[in-house]
Amino acid sequence: MLLAVVFSGVLLVLVGADELPGGRFAVCREQEVLCPDRTRCCPEGHLCSTDGRSCVKTGILSMFSVYAAQVYWKSYFLDVVRCSDSEACPDKFTCCKDKSDKWTCCPLEQAVCCSDGIHCCPAHYKCDPQAGSCVSGDAVMSWFRKLPATLQIGPDHQDVKCDDQTSCEDGQTCCRMSPSTWGCCPFPQAVCCNDMKHCCPTGYTCTTEREKRERLEAQREKQKDLIFQLKTQLDDLERFAYQAGVDRSIYHSFPLSSFLKAVCCNDMKHCCPTGYTCTGGQCSMNSGGPRWFNWNT
Repeated sequence: MLLAVVFSGVLLVLVGADELPGGRFAVCREQEVLCPDRTRCCPEGHLCSTDGRSCVKTGILSMFSVYAAQVYWKSYFLDVVRCSDSEACPDKFTCCKDKSDKWTCCPLEQAVCCSDGIHCCPAHYKCDPQAGSCVSGDAVMSWFRKLPATLQIGPDHQDVKCDDQTSCEDGQTCCRMSPSTWGCCPFPQAVCCNDMKHCCPTGYTCTTEREKRERLEAQREKQKDLIFQLKTQLDDLERFAYQAGVDRSIYHSFPLSSFLKAVCCNDMKHCCPTGYTCTGGQCSMNSGGPRWFNWNT
């Protein structure tokens, strides 16, 4: 027999006393995120996807360093990644070819160049052209758009002027490195960070290491609260069964996740675990199955 009880709007399954409390929900390691289905965890820097099947990057990227802007017609990069004798990318970028066999720059070190000739992914990720994303196991993140490679020296550049004497390459952003010195961020319309050392791609926000730690600590506290609530609910279930005189020797357990997506029967009184159907007073999967369960027994 399986006893299902609703607590705080969540259908929980009472299991044998020897299986409480650790077997029916996930206990995540430090800095991991507990998923809403209570059976999975995602690593630091990821969130659970809406369908619960994968872990998705939170969108927190390491900030990029701003390098000094150069006087007109000088070598634009002191430290570069050479793509050819005449073309180069900024340091810690990756040279990739586009569909026209021209060099482009991926703003990631040792990146994977995608076959569409436009995008790239971090090292150890694979390009998913259909989803427009980068995939590594269960981790999924948006792919990156590449920038044109630059000719290092010459008068034909289309520069982004910072002032009358200094400029950045086309597709970059002028950022202050001091009140009197300009720097170049290797992204168009980038966000210049207040520390005058770093920048972020458009759409991102500069976050200090302290703010990152505070955000992760808040996630851990939320996870601890959720686990405490689950343990409390399971304790309540055990007390409820004891008071109801249920014989523990006939408990039958299902994974908690099978009832988080339960099948509601048409009589509006009963339910079955996921993968089962309501049939004539019982839950059937293929040939036969357990009896069905009251919604609010």
